[in-house]
Amino acid sequence: MEKNKKTVPWRQGKQNTITGKFLLEFGAAEVFPLLCPVEEYAWYPAWECEMVFSNSGKAEQNAVFLTREPDGIEAVQTIITHTPPAVIEFLIVKGNDSVQRLSISLHEIKKDLTELVWASSCITYSENGHNKERNSNNMTFQAFLDDRKKEMEYYLRNHEMLR
Repeated sequence: MEKNKKTVPWRQGKQNTITGKFLLEFGAAEVFPLLCPVEEYAWYPAWECEMVFSNSGKAEQNAVFLTREPDGIEAVQTIITHTPPAVIEFLIVKGNDSVQRLSISLHEIKKDLTELVWASSCITYSENGHNKERNSNNMTFQAFLDDRKKEMEYYLRNHEMLR
């Protein structure tokens, strides 16, 4: 072994990847702006965030905002990809427990029909993170997507929040 060579500490993380999708009867250009932390206040009843950085005041690459997980842990979210009206990706650091990459892709099937594909890849690196991820499942993610679809669809049709 080389003299003075350091060993890199290693903590075994666990990865969980899940995807889901839904259709909205609107064009991608109408849907995409709703995937902004500021615009979510108009259509997503449970949404709360605190903007930390954005040159435009809206969603853009490198924008940073803070949210709270259901258990109260603060999450730092950074928009790492912003390609309107096709893709938005978030890197979400959840306390000292996990890092999640959330990718939302919009595929316009025809003029007024867009498929939204949500892909979540979460890497946990603490026992608490492992336990939380183990307790979430495909049904929970699908229920989350079902709710977002209903709320977005209602907002796009009625220009007001579903109550």
